[in-house]
Amino acid sequence: MLEDFSCAAGFRLDAERAPHLAALLERMKDFIKPTVSAEKKYWHRSRPFVQMPDAPLCLARPPGEKPSFAYPSGHTTDGWATALLLARLLPDRAASIMERGRIFGESRVVCGVHWATDVWAGYMNGATLFSLFATAPDVTPLFGAAQADITALQKAPAAPNPAACRAEHDAAMFSPLTQVP
Repeated sequence: MLEDFSCAAGFRLDAERAPHLAALLERMKDFIKPTVSAEKKYWHRSRPFVQMPDAPLCLARPPGEKPSFAYPSGHTTDGWATALLLARLLPDRAASIMERGRIFGESRVVCGVHWATDVWAGYMNGATLFSLFATAPDVTPLFGAAQADITALQKAPAAPNPAACRAEHDAAMFSPLTQVP
């Protein structure tokens, strides 16, 4: 997911060149997953493609795969929390980073794997869980090492894919969550 935010950051976010940042993101994901899993089990909401099996999907479902529950969107939760973490480390790029986090969630609706309310819940979840994660006493010091990784990446930046950046920018101009049919 880290590299997915490269256009928003303005340079390639490479986990191999930013091991502390990658470790911080992995730790956050491990922190988030149990809460989202418990919420999904509590709400046990079916995904759109379960209720509408003929609806198109971005990716084909593997035969026999049992779909997980939809609410709240775990991908959106992770994407929004990642955006918040990166915006904290790159405050001058916060608007672009948060826009990318928004698109990450919206893609879940466009691809037919979540309802819009699953995504809205994922945004709220991501904000709440990031706040809890970022203020934990044992996590706070890790932000310094991640910031050092970001600084090193900025000193020798690799350019992100320009075509991908244009596509992301174009996608940001339309939100399936705010359009009225």
